[in-house]
Amino acid sequence: MGQFEYTLIAATAILVLVAAAGVSRRIGVAAPLLLVAVGAALSYLPRAPVIRLESEWILLIVLPPLLYGAAVAFPVIDFRRNLAPIALLGVPLVIISALAVGLVLFLLFPELNLASAIALGAVLSPTDAVSATSIAKRIGLPARVVTVLEGESLVNDASALVLLRTAIAAGAAVFDLPSAVATFAWATIGAIAVGAAVGLLAAWLRGRFADPVLVTSISFAVPFFAYAPAEAINASGVIAVVTTGLIVGHHTGRAHAPELRFAEQTNWRTLCFLLENGVFLLMGYQLREYIADDIHDGYQPGYTIALGLLAVLVLVVVRLAFTLPMFAALGRGRGRVEQMGTRRAALVGWSGMRGVVTVAAVQALPESTPYRSALVLIAFTAAAATLLIGGLTLPPLARRLEPPGYSAVGDDPA
Repeated sequence: MGQFEYTLIAATAILVLVAAAGVSRRIGVAAPLLLVAVGAALSYLPRAPVIRLESEWILLIVLPPLLYGAAVAFPVIDFRRNLAPIALLGVPLVIISALAVGLVLFLLFPELNLASAIALGAVLSPTDAVSATSIAKRIGLPARVVTVLEGESLVNDASALVLLRTAIAAGAAVFDLPSAVATFAWATIGAIAVGAAVGLLAAWLRGRFADPVLVTSISFAVPFFAYAPAEAINASGVIAVVTTGLIVGHHTGRAHAPELRFAEQTNWRTLCFLLENGVFLLMGYQLREYIADDIHDGYQPGYTIALGLLAVLVLVVVRLAFTLPMFAALGRGRGRVEQMGTRRAALVGWSGMRGVVTVAAVQALPESTPYRSALVLIAFTAAAATLLIGGLTLPPLARRLEPPGYSAVGDDPA
């Protein structure tokens, strides 16, 4: 295809994103799920071109601004206030989920080594805050539940990608547990140091300008200045971006007028809308090719999709088994609060939808990975299935569990 065709496809894709968002609000179906279906349908049109982006493009171009935009908008005060549930959901649950899914896949694929199986488990572990919180806000869940879901997504995206990198490195050599732990620790600590330095510098630089155009232009560059140096020293660019975003967001409220903050937030919401939903549209469009690859490699797509659904079952069971006792422990001894905490735990546990990070990260699996096409299709299936299940069942579950007349804005201890 020539430049004209690519330009026309990109422009048409934007219109499709807008139309899908409008339709999803009318019919009550999550926009990501609708976009996956639309993308899949478009791929079967006559003479539909094959579109495949290198995984590095998604990891380097899409994830940094998406995570930065979410981190900047997330209040540090809320992060500190809900640090315990966010940290527990964002790190231990990711590791446990990755190990559980990885072990199941390791047993089902005889030629798949354990490190590669855990790598796919890490891909499937992070939740997608956009899908879950959009539903949560629409049906009026308590603000604290929404905060925990958003904070969890920021942390578990980072921890999952660090675990993915560690597993891939372990799969390329003889597994060494102390070395893997050291790699994980350095990826985290080094990234936080880089992110803090870039965040403080960016906050200072932004404070020197009062023009929304100039401030927004600077902010578009900031996530890449956090991501690239961290990756250059073998730390996690994702953690660096999240750290930078939290710091910049914390300082923005004091350094800029409300009008400037509103203009910048609008620009970032637009960019994140296009990037996030564009990935889901591309995910649906590529499903046909990945099914074809699965058949070409000698597998049955039906069996592979069934494995994806099995992975979803494992993820749901592990998440509920983790969140219920966790919230019970956090709310122990608070009387009625403990009962409400259990309800919140069920809602948070059932809100484990997968999304853009899963879709992007699975394509980072090395080409030499055994069963790679099947593993990609499993990840795509898991993301689509969790969006469908969550989108259809979370609203009735919330209506059943939420006490009548309880305010979504209340300061409840989720």
